[in-house]
This record gives sequence, C-alpha cells and structure tokens, in this order.
Amino acid sequence: MNNILQEMTSKSLSEAMVDFAEKVPVQYRSEYFEAMVDKWGYDEVIGGLAEKYWFNVDQIARVMKDVDRYNKPLDSYKTPKTIVTYYRNITNGGAQRVVTMLCNIWSSMTDEQGNKKYNVILVTDNGPEEDEYELNADVKREYIPSYKVEKREYLKRMKAINDLLDRNNVDVFVSNMFTQHCTWWDMLTVKSHPSRPAFVLHVHSFTCLPYGLQGCEADSLQYIYRLCDGIVTLSVTDEMYTQIYNKKAKCIGNPFTFNVNEIKISNYVPHRIVWVARIDGVKRPLDLIPVMKLVTREISDAKLVIVGKGDEKLEAELRKLIKENHLEKNIECAGFTMDVGRYYSEASLFVSTSSSEGYGLTFYEAQAYGLPIVCYEMPWLEVEESGAGVVSVTQENVVLMAQAIIDILKDSDKVKKLGAAGRKHIEEVSSIDIGEAWEGLFNGVYGDDSYFERDLTADELKYKMKILITNLTGYQQQAKYDIKNHRSRELDLAFSDKKDIYDKLQQAYAEKSEINAKLKQTYEEKSEINAKLQQTYAEKSELNEKLQQTYAEKSELNEKLQQTYAEKSEINAKLKQAYEDKTERGERIKELEAELAAIRGSVGYKLMKGVRLVPGNAKKHDE
Repeated sequence: MNNILQEMTSKSLSEAMVDFAEKVPVQYRSEYFEAMVDKWGYDEVIGGLAEKYWFNVDQIARVMKDVDRYNKPLDSYKTPKTIVTYYRNITNGGAQRVVTMLCNIWSSMTDEQGNKKYNVILVTDNGPEEDEYELNADVKREYIPSYKVEKREYLKRMKAINDLLDRNNVDVFVSNMFTQHCTWWDMLTVKSHPSRPAFVLHVHSFTCLPYGLQGCEADSLQYIYRLCDGIVTLSVTDEMYTQIYNKKAKCIGNPFTFNVNEIKISNYVPHRIVWVARIDGVKRPLDLIPVMKLVTREISDAKLVIVGKGDEKLEAELRKLIKENHLEKNIECAGFTMDVGRYYSEASLFVSTSSSEGYGLTFYEAQAYGLPIVCYEMPWLEVEESGAGVVSVTQENVVLMAQAIIDILKDSDKVKKLGAAGRKHIEEVSSIDIGEAWEGLFNGVYGDDSYFERDLTADELKYKMKILITNLTGYQQQAKYDIKNHRSRELDLAFSDKKDIYDKLQQAYAEKSEINAKLKQTYEEKSEINAKLQQTYAEKSELNEKLQQTYAEKSELNEKLQQTYAEKSEINAKLKQAYEDKTERGERIKELEAELAAIRGSVGYKLMKGVRLVPGNAKKHDE
C-alpha cells in the first residue's frame, strides 16, 4: 500500500481518480481515498469525481461504497434540531406540495414546554418562483444551483451546499430527489462535511420503477440506499425492498392537504369526471382523448375536467387533440388552481391515467369527496391494495378504462357505493400522525434501530413479495410488450366495425397517393425554381460586372470633374483679376478725363482773352 500511495504523490488528480476507480484493491480503497483528500481536499476530489463519472455513477459508486468514511454510523442518540429538506421547487406538483406540507408540519411541532422541536430550512433550486405553495413564516429558505447542472458545473452546487451546512449547523439533510444524477453527489457532499449531518432519502415513487430506466440511475440506486443514513418510502413494499440494502428504511405516508372531517361528500353531478395531476409524460394525459371518445359514444353528455398544468408542449398537444376529435364540449382544461376542491365536489368519478405514482395523493383527495376511482394498475400503491372504491385496469388499455368509467357512471348507486368505501378508507388512514412518524425517523437515524422494525402477517408478506418479484423481473416492460402485441384487438374493440377501419385505411392510402403526387409536383416546381435561381445568379453576375464597369467610369468622371473644378477655379481667378484690372483702368480713365476736362477748361479761358494758340508754338505766341 505504501508503494501505491507513494506513486500517487507524483500523479495528477485525474490520474489518481482513475487508479482509485479501476486499479486500487478493495482493501486499500478507503486509505487511498483519504490520501487523495489530504492532498487535494474534498471539494477538488468530489468535484473531480463528479466531472469524470457524471454519466457513470454506477461505476464509481461500486468503489465508493468501500470507503470507511461513508459507512461510519452517526453519533448515537443525538437529538436532531435543525432539519434541511431539498427539492427542485415547490410549485405545481404532488411532490412539491408534500415537501411544503412537511416543512410546515415540522416547523409547527413543539415539546411539552411549548418550545419548537425543529428549525426547518427549505432548499430549492435558484430563486423563488410564481405560484409556490404557502410556507409557514418560520420556515427558512435557501437556494442552490439547479439539479440540472452540467458535470463541469457541479462544483458550484457542491460549494453552495457546503456553505449552507457551514452557516446553519444542520443535523439532518432530507433529499427528495432519488433518480437524478446529482443525488449521489449531493449525498457524498453532505456526508463529507465536517459537521457530518445525517443524509435521508425521501423516495417519492415506487422503488422498483427506476429499473425500467435500464441505465446507471437504476444500478447506482442500490449504492445510494446503502450509504444513506435513513430512507423514507411510501409503501411497505418499498420499505421491504430498501431494507435489503439499508435496515434504516421506513414507510411514512404523505400528509394530506385536507381535514377529512371538514370535507362534504360530492354533489355527484351526473356524468362528471375529474382528472387532477401535473401535465407530464408519466401522467399520460393524452390517453384521456381515446378514453373520452369511447365514453361519449355511450354517454353523450359525459364531461371531463382536466385540472393541472406542466409541460407546455404536452398541453398544446392535448388541446390540439381535443379540437381534432371534436371533444370541446366533453373535455375542459381548467389549468392549475389552488382550489381543487370545487372540481372534486361536483364530480361523480375520479380518473387517473398515470403510468406510475409514488403515493397517489390525489387518490386520497378523491376518496375524501366520496368519489369512485378508475386508474391503471399500480399494485404497489397502498390505496390500490386496499381496494376501497378503486377500479384498476391494465396499463395503457384505454378500452378497458373507458368501459370501467361507463359501467360506473351509468349506475348512480354504484357511484355512491364505491365512493362510500373510499371515504371510509381515507378516514382510517388520516388518523396517522405524520409529524410523529417523522420524529421517530429523525431520532432513529441517530441510533434508535427499533423504530425501523415491522411485523407483517404471512399473507401481507406474500402479497408484497409478489409485487416486488413481478416488478423486478420486468413487469413494466412485459406489460408494454403485451399491449403492443394486442393493439389490433384493442382497435377492434374500440371501433367494433372492421369495415370502418378498412375504409379509413383506403382513405389513408388515397391521401398518401395524393400527397405523393403533390410531393412530385413540389419536386418539379423546386427544380424549376432552382433553374430560375441559376439564371438569376448568372444575371446577377452580369449585373455585378456592369456595376464594376460603371464604378470605373464613375471614378474616371470624378477625376475629370476634379480637373474641371480646378480649371474653373483658375478661370475664376483670372476673371477676378481682369475685373480688378478693368476697375483700375476705369478709375484711371476717369482721372484722365478729369485732367483733360481741366486742361480744356484752362485753354478755353485763354481763348476768351484773345490769345491765339498755335499747336507747338503756344509759348511763342503767348510771348
């Protein structure tokens, strides 16, 4: 080992990281990592590893799990005081609302003397946004760079996390992100901090779902579970699975946004359906179009209200399909609202098209209003396992979903019977104290292992193990494969008339031929345009040559003009001189004329005296 460490001193950080990940024997990894930290510091080492292995977290995670620093237990029986919880934002979403509510619950908890149990800090990406869920005034806000940060930028996020840990004396850091690239690096950052707060992962979805991603997120997740100080799941099935990697895992349900006892049963407006969720691919809102097309064939006045917003492109596509399928009178897009209750209170049925849910908070909301629920199969959900007023159908099978809705809406007694079963279930579930459950978790990560123990009956264990095995062996992929193979059968059931399908295919072929003809015409027009463009380019070149010649002639003319201006100036100068000479001669002539006049005057005077003047002899005659 000494030789390995000695070699490291002469290497760059990049070279040392490669050795750490690929060459150092497992028994020396911890010591080698500490040597890197001693030489370059935590920020540089973690930041460098993030940049190098950003898209291969699973590769570095297999190595990091052997570093002693990240496997050491926390100080025993410490009483946590300051709780940080992180999520990307707190607007428009189920997880966002849950995070907000948990902050409010924790900040409101007091001991027997009335003292606050926890100082609560909510950390989100960047700054505050519009339409955020309401927080208690004593919940502190902090902001860090976005979870979408690029690998070369992670160092900024890491420094922001370290800064907030430095300033706030944090005891527990709860991360609500569990499949993003940044989660692994955030965990290392928190667990590397000198104050060594507990890192708790709050899983907002079914634990097995990431294995459908077939990527490093799924492979690295098991290592995140191993190194976490605590894990909170939303079902006992998830709890069982995560305890394979970490015994400190606990199922704690989400808090409810309502007091069941204050909610009145729906007015059950006939044939009214409500869908409440974020507009997102995983919620599959576009499935509502074929579902409603089938429902309205049997119940023409059926109306669906879609409550929620999200992906703008998906929203636009949804509205487009509503219009194209002439469902404007049957489907209303209500958008996002804080007052979801008014839509529940008028509905006769709640429908969900989600391919997955972590907890299904809206399911419980629907039960509180006494609404029957129709959804795709998600057997890991506690609410679906209860069977209380829930009718589930095969994933993505819009025909079966439509039929289930029709069967319920056509029977008002069935609506009320299923709704009553759901209402009874939510009344039982809502009696659980969520704040107390989280307090047990906070204390448990610091040493109270008994909190994480659970007794299950043989039947409960059998059911939950079946769900795990089914999903871990590719349940979702197989379900999608089966659906694709039976798509033609579903079309037959949906439209019933094969001739109608055949006619539509013939029409499609005719339209295709027409399109091809138009394309051919377009290509010909394009060729003609290209020929004209070539001609235009030639004419342009000719014009450019003429312009060049014109510019040359213009330059020559300018030179001649300059010469003419010079000659004109010279002529003007001569004219001026001539004018001055003329003026001078005129004045001289005037002087001479004056002298002449004077002479003539003098001669005339003498003539008048009788003196005869003879030219040339005037003096002689005068004498």
